[in-house]
Amino acid sequence: MSPTPRPAKISTRLLLSLGLVFALAAVVTVLLVRDELTRQAIAGAQDKARILLDNDFAIHRYITDELRPKMFEWRAAHREGEDYFEPSWMSASYALRRINQSYRQINHDSYYQKHCAIGARNPENEANDYERDFIVRANKDPNLVTSSKIGVFDGKPCLLFLRRGLVMQKPCLQCHGRPEDAPTGLIDLYGAQRGFNRELGKTVSAFSVRIPLQGFYGEAKSFSLRLSWLFLTVLGCLFLVQHILQRRLFFNPLGKIHEKALQIAASDEHLGERIDPPSGKELSDLTEAFNRMSENLKVRVSEREIAEDALQKAQALLEKRVGERTAELTRAYELLKIEVMEKNRVEENLRRSEIHLRNLYSRLLTSQEEERRKISKEVHDSIGSPLAAIKIGLENSLMKSAKGKVDPESFQALADLAQHAMRECGRIMTDLRPPVLDDYGIVAAIGWFCDRFQLANTGMRITKRIELDEKEFPESLRIVLFRIVQEALNNAARHSGAENITVSLVKKDRIELKISDDGCGFNLRSVLAKKNREGMMGIANMKERVELSGGVFQMETAIGKGTTVCARWSF
Repeated sequence: MSPTPRPAKISTRLLLSLGLVFALAAVVTVLLVRDELTRQAIAGAQDKARILLDNDFAIHRYITDELRPKMFEWRAAHREGEDYFEPSWMSASYALRRINQSYRQINHDSYYQKHCAIGARNPENEANDYERDFIVRANKDPNLVTSSKIGVFDGKPCLLFLRRGLVMQKPCLQCHGRPEDAPTGLIDLYGAQRGFNRELGKTVSAFSVRIPLQGFYGEAKSFSLRLSWLFLTVLGCLFLVQHILQRRLFFNPLGKIHEKALQIAASDEHLGERIDPPSGKELSDLTEAFNRMSENLKVRVSEREIAEDALQKAQALLEKRVGERTAELTRAYELLKIEVMEKNRVEENLRRSEIHLRNLYSRLLTSQEEERRKISKEVHDSIGSPLAAIKIGLENSLMKSAKGKVDPESFQALADLAQHAMRECGRIMTDLRPPVLDDYGIVAAIGWFCDRFQLANTGMRITKRIELDEKEFPESLRIVLFRIVQEALNNAARHSGAENITVSLVKKDRIELKISDDGCGFNLRSVLAKKNREGMMGIANMKERVELSGGVFQMETAIGKGTTVCARWSF
């Protein structure tokens, strides 16, 4: 008979199983990360394409709605003939094409960008099949504004993004209506075959951009490879560590027991020899049981001839075991009591944490709704009113224009209102998230906000003391620092009546932010007791931001003695 094959060792099976699990985890994680990075790369390309097309759309609308009407007024004032045609200002498509050509000469990028149309006057603006289909669908579906797809162009993956163009307006029909009504200069330049017989109110053009995705994919692939090597290295180290620990804590002690069992099976001389108990309760108990078994066997063999002595020793050994077991049960009972007490303590902490989290969530919802109310009011007051005035002004101007009366000053007033609305929009966006924080860092952001605050509050003087380099700030702490400075200075402007404010940001053994003023101060306990007050919400928001970021928040104030806000972080 052939010998029965020996089964594989448990250590080998465990090693292979864990290795397979670690490898599968690494592959799945890297694939998921790469897929997510690819999606983010495509989203980034779409955002860039949308910005480029919105810019083209704004230029086209400016030329059509503002520049060209004013130039027509100029032409009428200078008595230029009806056959006069200058494409640099009379053709928005021509001007936009030249602007894009200059842009590509400056940036040298490989983007394909154009203002396309069906039956375009210039062949460079003629729509391809996909662009033509988008313009046709845009005329059928008024809600269709943009469209995008990913395809292969010239052997490279690209994102093709389209945006709906302006609809055909009545002034545009002078050059896009019947050929006999068009200026002679236009016919001489382009001919009478293309770009005519357009219909009023129809969308005849679109803005198109094609962005190569190879660079975006390359960044995602490079990051995935680096992440793969890092992840595989970490998993390899973890795999090696767990393998070493398994051999040291589990398999080596079992090997010693196995070796001692073989020695006892070969000779009774090894009975009674002890094995040092390893770390770990389970293996220690097993080793102790094996030692007791070896000792018992030695006792039985040595006392085989003296039955009475063997019985007495066995009785004594039994009593010893009972005592040991009783002691073990007693210890187990004490340990169980400790575990029950610890469990109760943990449950109480969890209950308190749950209550605290509910309170935090409630305050978060309240803060969000308050912020939304403020933003809604600011948008209504700062942007809605000027836009309403612009609408009314445009309606009046259209009525006057229909009667042949054109008032240039009314257009200038509308332009001033539009400029004011744009400034207010920029201010609101800056208040929500100042770009200087992301572009130049927290030191520049604090300086910028203090200067802006100084201009808005001329009766207050701000002294800045910043002794940290930008690289010393953790990324997650920058927005926290900025929001605390913003909240503290706004509170001082609203409530303190201070003349001098000091903003200090230093680092010795820890990062410390301190904002002090010489204002009227207040009763902190009284304010904290009134939970519905705005001041209480501001203090609570600063405190929660600091504590959630791992810092310590402290406020010192008294009536007539000013206010000091201090936050510290240890790193």
